[in-house]
Amino acid sequence: MRKSLTLLFSLFCAATTFAQQLPATGYYRVQAAASGRYITIVSDKAAAPNYTAGKYDFMALRTVRPYENYIDDPSLVFYVTKQGSSNEYNLRSQGGDAHSLVGRYLKVSFASGSTTQYYAYGEAQGLVVYLYDEPSTRKDECVLLSTGNEAQRRWKVLPVSATDDANFFGLHSEFTVGSQRYTSLYADFPYTFASQGMKAYTVTKVDGDMAVMTEVSGKVAQGTPVIIQCAGTEPSDNRLNIEMQNGSAQKNNQLKGTYWENSHWFYPTNDDGSKEIHFKATAYDPATMRLLGVTKEGKLGFVTADVTYVPRNRAYLVVPAGSPAEITLVSQAEYDAEVAKDKVTVTANDKTRVYGEANPTFDYTVEGTLKGEPVLTCAATATSPVGTYPIVVAQGTSTNRQFTPVNGTLTVTQAALTVTALSYTIKQNEALPTFQADYSGFKNGETASVLTAQPVFTCDVPEAKTPGNYPIVVSGAAAQNYAVSFVAGTLTIQEADPITISAADLTMVYGDQVPELTYSVSGGTVSGQPVLSCEATSASLPGTYPITVAQGTVSYPNLKFVNGTLTITKAPLKASVGSYTRLEGEPNPDFEVVYEGFRNGDDASVLTVAPTATTTATAESPAGTYDITVGGGQSDRYEFTYVAGTLTIQALDAIRSMVFQRPVDVYTLAGRLVRSQVTTVIGLPAGLYIVEGRKVVIR
Repeated sequence: MRKSLTLLFSLFCAATTFAQQLPATGYYRVQAAASGRYITIVSDKAAAPNYTAGKYDFMALRTVRPYENYIDDPSLVFYVTKQGSSNEYNLRSQGGDAHSLVGRYLKVSFASGSTTQYYAYGEAQGLVVYLYDEPSTRKDECVLLSTGNEAQRRWKVLPVSATDDANFFGLHSEFTVGSQRYTSLYADFPYTFASQGMKAYTVTKVDGDMAVMTEVSGKVAQGTPVIIQCAGTEPSDNRLNIEMQNGSAQKNNQLKGTYWENSHWFYPTNDDGSKEIHFKATAYDPATMRLLGVTKEGKLGFVTADVTYVPRNRAYLVVPAGSPAEITLVSQAEYDAEVAKDKVTVTANDKTRVYGEANPTFDYTVEGTLKGEPVLTCAATATSPVGTYPIVVAQGTSTNRQFTPVNGTLTVTQAALTVTALSYTIKQNEALPTFQADYSGFKNGETASVLTAQPVFTCDVPEAKTPGNYPIVVSGAAAQNYAVSFVAGTLTIQEADPITISAADLTMVYGDQVPELTYSVSGGTVSGQPVLSCEATSASLPGTYPITVAQGTVSYPNLKFVNGTLTITKAPLKASVGSYTRLEGEPNPDFEVVYEGFRNGDDASVLTVAPTATTTATAESPAGTYDITVGGGQSDRYEFTYVAGTLTIQALDAIRSMVFQRPVDVYTLAGRLVRSQVTTVIGLPAGLYIVEGRKVVIR
């Protein structure tokens, strides 16, 4: 009830008192002495007090006129307990008690001149207020007023007893099935049955369109929703013993109960004149609730009902959405017999799939006759790791009463993962690559990051990187969800692009110093220095001499060497002849060749053929100038250049006769004496002669 004593007893928020002569602890009804109406609880909410007006409205606390069903209304029954030796009392109704709600116990006192009627009063902000029953001004309501008719504040507190024909608690039957009558009850007190033939049942199992009804043994515990088998139609036929001690709560009871039903009206007395709706009820949902009733086949059951709210103090059944509209109540024996007719075993077939793939279509094997379709599920998904997973069988749409599921097993095996070493091609002069692999077979977007061990690569490459093909072996990779296989790659080593070191061709002249040997590099760059050599020296004869190239300190796997040539050319040698003079008729003098340019201490002796000086002039050549040419020299060491000379023939005076002052000797140019001691040359043949040491031409 949560605040149900704000319903009934928060009106005693000040120190309200009842007399010590109030009956002992027990169950009671409270009746207005003047009108005969009974106090009932219709909600767990009360209006706020109006202290200025000197009154306190209790819209959740109502009085009802006597009517035939008051005797079976649990909301009229209050449990009153005396607290210790004082005249304080606690009251409980519809699930709550005064002390837990308002924090105080209640007191009573006799009404004036009476030992059976009582006043209820207290103080609120200096005002003394009494509990009044006002049927004339406030229909079916109780109020606290500071003044009012004394008769309207008298109340009777009546103990409930099954043997009291005026104040017992009994039940009207609601439904008749065959010769048996039934109702349901949800009450805030424990009880047994005073009338013979009455029984209480709970619902311990709901299965499709059947619900198992189990009899309550002994006392029905307080707050237990039950189905009541009645002894007759009228409350007097179906009396309850309201017990002082509670019974044991029933196990597995599927029934629910409610204390309130569609009680609402307007508060008319707010200070601002506004109206306030007071409402307390449990809404009825036809999709998930069933109320006690009779099925179309005339059997007792829980059925859908055309109501807005669940009736108060009645039991109802909560069912899953989609449940049948009618659920027949049966005994356990009837249920077992029905289930035995409908026995089926559904066994999920075991399945196997590879990690990363979708689950296969699950199927099953049936023993018995299956009605409807079971549902097979498995928690494994494409990302579930290798292992085994139950294939769970659920009843699904099967209506078989005895449905035995046998789970299967989904075995997730490792997926095939191929690790292929990449192939590479390099040249001898290049560094080995960092080996890597391609992966084929990863699932779920996974990558090599899921490997528990990374691949290891080996490749047996000689230090010299000899051209050829070398296998790249991959191994060692591992992963939980993969069966790993390996494919080797290939490292192809190609000959390095050739680098050519070429010795430069050089030229030198015979006798010079050998020039510095140089080289050029084409096709790349190298470090280190090659070695160049040539056997030629400054004394080497003209010709060609190889300039050889060797590797030296150059480090490169594919070197090409091109030798050069040192060409030694002949040294220039100038051969010249001087200028000469003679007289006509004289023989030519001996011409001398003069050399300029010999090297290495050479002289004319090294000449293969010494050059000669010649002229066209003869002894008979007339006076004039004649070239003396030099030529004809041969040498393996020298290249001749010639410088010509000049022969000048001087003319002589021609004489036919000549007289000398004294006798002279006349000689030929060859020095033969032709005349001795002559004074004339008359008679000598024409020619050239020597007379007194000089040449004379006789014509």
